[in-house]
Amino acid sequence: YICFLISIEALMLEQRTISKQTAQKFYDVVGSALDLLAIFEDAPRQRAVNKLNLRDCNVIEFGLGTGRVAEDLIVKNCLSYTGLDISTRMTQLAQERLAKYPSASVICTDATEFKRSKSKFDIVCSFYLIDLLSL
Repeated sequence: YICFLISIEALMLEQRTISKQTAQKFYDVVGSALDLLAIFEDAPRQRAVNKLNLRDCNVIEFGLGTGRVAEDLIVKNCLSYTGLDISTRMTQLAQERLAKYPSASVICTDATEFKRSKSKFDIVCSFYLIDLLSL
């Protein structure tokens, strides 16, 4: 994994982004190992989530990963939660984590190709996708 991570990091620096296919492969391989970074991310993420007023909101998150943020958002009493991720492995992990929340749905898709149903969303968020976008 370390060599793969270094390769991805070098590619990101060189191209300023990675392709959708490379992102998908990377997150399919790394999967739940990213939760090991929680020790560094939990406190700042929790501060950000605490600033959101989600009561009775319909929330959509792009790049939900393993569902750690989603669980925080759902616990904050959002009305419904929809999470999208391009990685099959990440969506599997998120589905397992969020199975106990009937208001949550997880979709494995490229966010740029997501066909929104008639659902309306009050809050759109993304905690881990922005740094992968081409600027």
